[in-house]
Amino acid sequence: MIFSKFTSKLLLAGAVAGASACVAPADASLNKEDEFDAPVDGKLDGASIINHGDLAWDIDDEHSYYGDFRHALSPEQPAHALTFALSGSATLSFETGPQTQDGADLDTVMYLYKQGTTGTWGRYIERNDDIAEHNYWSRLEDLELEEGNYRIVVKGYSRAEAGDFRLHASCQGAGCTEVGSFVGNVINEVGPAANYSSESDYSPVFVSGDFPPRGRLSVSTFRTSLGEDVAAFFASDSETAVSVDDLAFEMWSVAETNEFFNDVCEAGEDDHSSAQARQQIRESTSDNLTGIRGFKVGPADENGDMLTDRGLYAYVVVGLDENGKLAGFLVGVVHT
Repeated sequence: MIFSKFTSKLLLAGAVAGASACVAPADASLNKEDEFDAPVDGKLDGASIINHGDLAWDIDDEHSYYGDFRHALSPEQPAHALTFALSGSATLSFETGPQTQDGADLDTVMYLYKQGTTGTWGRYIERNDDIAEHNYWSRLEDLELEEGNYRIVVKGYSRAEAGDFRLHASCQGAGCTEVGSFVGNVINEVGPAANYSSESDYSPVFVSGDFPPRGRLSVSTFRTSLGEDVAAFFASDSETAVSVDDLAFEMWSVAETNEFFNDVCEAGEDDHSSAQARQQIRESTSDNLTGIRGFKVGPADENGDMLTDRGLYAYVVVGLDENGKLAGFLVGVVHT
């Protein structure tokens, strides 16, 4: 998944102890029917949960981790799930909201689970329906969590809820630093210093997604694995929502990938810190990923072909990590 200066900070939530989630206001609950498929016995009964894999993190100047996930609720996709791991204690918060300022309000419900010793999620440990009276978005705030694997689920209060939403998350504390793979930690740590080429371009950010077993890296598998995240990158830099269907995807040859990989990581003559950061990214990516290939993603015309020199493009270098996941980095580049 994708995140940097163009992402909004998410508040991640922590441990169960001492953290109380908001409850729906009395007058609001009186006007509501029962929540559809409420997980009363430890699972989302009957709900179709779309699993999106690991929550992608970025890191700010104060070494606080944050992430931004965008998707949509619909009767066909009424619930979405993301996972994350903590290596120790940390304070986290989560909040749902509209993707744009004029986006429609939705009635969401958020559930947090911790994985048990048997590998199952069990009963949720935190839940929030409404942030406040007349605010039907959801928030889990300042949760003190311990080491372990966690799952956050966002669903509609009713199956009829339909529309775009954003999930904002943040993580502070020692337990955040080992979130994700080694290559992800390196890219998130040094990416802000690894300027690409100009002030209008973006720094490298870590991206990761699921990859089908025995699959072959192609435009189709890349689009399926990371398409939504790349679309979220474009949408976060725009006042309008951007979908995967608005974008064209191209995969580079091995030679083209190597050429870009070398160019994006080469040292600038007058910027030693940027050169070091790029070298760290190159070494981490080369040492930890196999089958590395590059992709270019940009705006599509009416025939689905990529437009040229039309603003923002995404250059993505990815490979397979030791767990069989697709991972690498994304650089936003402006063409005029």
